[in-house]
Amino acid sequence: MPVDAGSKSETLAPILYLNRDKKIRLYKRGDNPFENSSFNDYDGKHVEVQGELVHGNKLKVLSIRIINKEKDNELP
Repeated sequence: MPVDAGSKSETLAPILYLNRDKKIRLYKRGDNPFENSSFNDYDGKHVEVQGELVHGNKLKVLSIRIINKEKDNELP
């Protein structure tokens, strides 16, 4: 998602979507902050993320894994 719109640091950044009112920007130490390519495999997936909140609005990701949610989405 776009972040810092209209500023010199405007960029696309990985965002953890919690609900329509709450989203948290993600980053990994050592990843290029302008590419964030280490998150590409998780785009659009249900994930479990463990990390540390930094500056109150960014999550430094320590581990991330895809969760299979297909069974949760089946109708009875």
